[in-house]
Amino acid sequence: MLIPMETFLAVVQHLRNAPDKISAPPRPVDRKDLHREARCPHCHELMDTHVYAGPGNVVIDNCRHCAANWLDHSELKQIVSAPAEHAPQTD
Repeated sequence: MLIPMETFLAVVQHLRNAPDKISAPPRPVDRKDLHREARCPHCHELMDTHVYAGPGNVVIDNCRHCAANWLDHSELKQIVSAPAEHAPQTD
């Protein structure tokens, strides 16, 4: 899922406020994910891969050219279901 950076936090906050949201403890980051190379599905430029600075311990990809974040369903779910007070953890 390609989400514009300008709306990313609003989408996460909206999903976190859902009445059926279930919290789950974040799992450690898999360091191998930091070495992946992803191309933007929109412009095909190489994306930046890094640990998301918010909760969830998720490695995400950003396209600087398109100003968008690339997340798969499980990554968005990890971010939304993580308690907000958890800092990123690494393996």
